[in-house]
Formats: sequence, C-alpha cells, structure tokens
Amino acid sequence: MLEGLEGPIKVNGKPFNDMMPRQDFLSDDDIAKVLSYVRLNFENNASAIRGREVARMRDRLTDEQEEI
Repeated sequence: MLEGLEGPIKVNGKPFNDMMPRQDFLSDDDIAKVLSYVRLNFENNASAIRGREVARMRDRLTDEQEEI
C-alpha cells in the first residue's frame, strides 16, 4: 500500500496487470486498519496489523530510498 504497484503480477496463478496507486499519504493506523480488514476477511486467520508495524515498514522503505 505504501509504494503502490504497477505492472504484471501473478496471484494464485492468475495474471493481473493493473495499477494500485501509492497510499503513503494515509496514517500508519489507517493503513493498518485497511490491511487488517483485508487480511481478516478473506479466509485468512492471521492476526491484525498494528500501526507500529506499518511505521517500521515505512522507515525501512525510507532507509532503502536514502541508500540509492
């Protein structure tokens, strides 16, 4: 969600080629809520995602971009 995605991918063996825009303008808590909803409502029993997990990923992505 943070960086978006564009171009061909396969999901469960099915090809997709579309665009998901960046959502990095959303707060960490809002992103966590959206991801948790998706995770918990499509036959997945994984735990909810917390805002601090999104913050760690956002920091990691920022660090990677600074290295370039």
